[in-house]
Formats: sequence, C-alpha cells, structure tokens
Amino acid sequence: METKLQHQEIVNHHPVGWNNSPGDRLYEEVSDAVWMALEGNEVNAKKRKIIWSDGQKLTIKQTINRIQPLYPHFPIDLIEQSLIEWLETGYAPDTHSDEQIEELSKLINKWIQAYER
Repeated sequence: METKLQHQEIVNHHPVGWNNSPGDRLYEEVSDAVWMALEGNEVNAKKRKIIWSDGQKLTIKQTINRIQPLYPHFPIDLIEQSLIEWLETGYAPDTHSDEQIEELSKLINKWIQAYER
C-alpha cells in the first residue's frame, strides 16, 4: 500500500491521465529501457538516421529492430512509441543553440510524419 507521500510523488512524476495501471507501468518500463538504450546516440535528422555509439546509422525501423531483441518481452509498438517520444522530446544536444534546436525539431517532426505514413 502506498503512503500519501509515495502517491504524491507518482502524481507529480506522471502526466495527467496516469492511473498506475499495469499498462501505464509497462509503458514506463519500456520507455525507461528504450531511453537508456538510446543514451549517448546522435541523430542526423537531415539523413533521418540515429547514429549509435558503434557507428551504425539506423532508421527508426532499424533502431526498433536493434532494441527489440534486448527486451523480447516488450511489445514492439511500445518500443516504437518510446523511440518516437525520445526523438521528439528526449534528444537535444547540449552543443546546439536555440535556433539549431528549433531547426532540428522541425526536421525530426517531418521525419516522424514520413515514417508514420
């Protein structure tokens, strides 16, 4: 049973609509794992590639296929959703100016739209 403090921490940490259901907990677990797998990778939004630390340059689909064997119990659609979320909100190089981040964001949004068609 959660204490009031633990519950408040959950409420503060999760977005509106989070109800601590098994589905929400699974999504959080998948998201955490995907973001950790992507940590340290770079993005070339013009070429629509995720550049892994080993030098591989992969598309969104190839990246999903690279991550999925590490977590075979995770649904592929949740891996995909977490990867797209990382591209949209999690990837922001410290070395970029605000203008560069804005341009990067536009390119990533176009990339995701093309991927989702």
